Amino acid sequence: MDKLKHIALKGKGYFCIVKQYADDSGNEFALKELKKEHFPNDNYRYRLNREISLLRDLQGCDNIIELLDSGQDIPNEKLWYLMPFAKQNLYDYIKRHNTAICKELRYELVQQIINAIKFAHQKGVLHRDISPNNVLVFEKDGIITLKVSDFGLGKDTESLSFYSGSSASGYGQILYVSPEQRVRLKDSTVQSDIYSLGKLVYFIFTGKDPDNLKQFG
Repeated sequence: MDKLKHIALKGKGYFCIVKQYADDSGNEFALKELKKEHFPNDNYRYRLNREISLLRDLQGCDNIIELLDSGQDIPNEKLWYLMPFAKQNLYDYIKRHNTAICKELRYELVQQIINAIKFAHQKGVLHRDISPNNVLVFEKDGIITLKVSDFGLGKDTESLSFYSGSSASGYGQILYVSPEQRVRLKDSTVQSDIYSLGKLVYFIFTGKDPDNLKQFG
């Protein structure tokens, strides 16, 4: 981290911020860090540490974001992890280019996301927050690669932790969350992720948010 140059603050969530960094060669990185005011809160530290742990277990899939580094500095109240920097997420990409995206590319995008979720499920991990905002888009030499990120609601299916059993209220992208997960986060299953994936497929092929669907699934 000492060799990286801070470029900009790229985003703020309720309990984390994302900063853009670069090295001397121009490679760009994103640092996700717990907000300092939330560091004393055991629940928030647990949540980000859990995300880091799950992401570490999920390395090796081309369509899951890489965990490049992580660290905790208790005296300075810092908890963070480093990943590649993406210029846009899938939501922005589809909204900007929807009319120009061919059917074959849409199929390819869906397959890449399926690869990631299938890999996670084979490792015993539920994502529980599948949405276009949590899929990062990387483009190189005209090739689009998607990487699923934000495992902050992720759950090891063997885990009985207090966080895995918490309420879903206020968590997840409401347009994509399954009915059972809306009631209680701990009731999420593999099928809950598949439900969210189905809504994401709808978005990829239509460019429309699934909020107007009266029934889905």
